[in-house]
Amino acid sequence: MDWLNSGGGPFIFADADTAKQWRGTGGSSVNGGVTDYARACGVEGYLGLTRCGLGEALVLGDEPLQTAIDATSHGIVLIRWVYCDSMKCAEDAVANLPSEFRRLRRQSNFVYYENEQSYSTPHGI
Repeated sequence: MDWLNSGGGPFIFADADTAKQWRGTGGSSVNGGVTDYARACGVEGYLGLTRCGLGEALVLGDEPLQTAIDATSHGIVLIRWVYCDSMKCAEDAVANLPSEFRRLRRQSNFVYYENEQSYSTPHGI
């Protein structure tokens, strides 16, 4: 399992069309003087939404926790590592999720990017 680490800011998830509008610290994709990154940092709690161009982006807020992404028969699952004694412990916990969360690898049209980066550096899910 690949765990993603943030450089300190929140992870941002959006469909590919919305992600192309993301400006990070370089500007705002919506009317107003606040950058896209500043709006994302304003999300309180573990997750929330922020406007991005004509759409919305999912923001994984709170602490910059390690995160894994998987696709299941029910959709995309985001796994955040809050606490585990070891990598093996974390991966065993994920492997033993209830059957409805069994992992099925598939392509999706979503991308993620971290903190202040613009869309020029996205990663596909």
